[in-house]
Formats: sequence, structure tokens, C-alpha cells
Amino acid sequence: MVFKKIQNLPEEKKKIILWIIVGIVALILLIVWLKGTFEKIKNLPKEEVENKLNLLKIKEALKNISFPSLSLLLEKFQPK
Repeated sequence: MVFKKIQNLPEEKKKIILWIIVGIVALILLIVWLKGTFEKIKNLPKEEVENKLNLLKIKEALKNISFPSLSLLLEKFQPK
């Protein structure tokens, strides 16, 4: 019954209905995918992830990096 009504609609309205349905399905799939991804990330053992990514070494390396101050850079490039 509903399909007969849709079949009798003009092409433009059929396309609008199709894209609305596609959008709703895509949104549902995105929500399900994000939910599953967050659950997998939450259940990962933290120590194992840190070891694999060497996060502790990266954190230490970032602490030891020193950036020259802006005033030193400006002094170097000022015309004399």
C-alpha cells in the first residue's frame, strides 16, 4: 500500500525519500560503528598499548625538547 503511493509520486519526491532513508541508515550505522570502536578502545589493556606505542619514551623526549624563545629568533633576523 505504501509502495503504491511512493510509486505514484513524481521522480523528485522519490529521490528525496530515497536520500532521507539513505541518510537515516548511514547515521544509524555510524552510531553503531562509533559505539563499537569506543568499546574496543576502552577494553584495550593500557600498559600493552603504551608499550606498543612507546608513549613513555615519547613523553620523555618531548619534555627534553627546548624551543628558542621568540625574542632570540627576532634578534637574529632583524636588519642591522
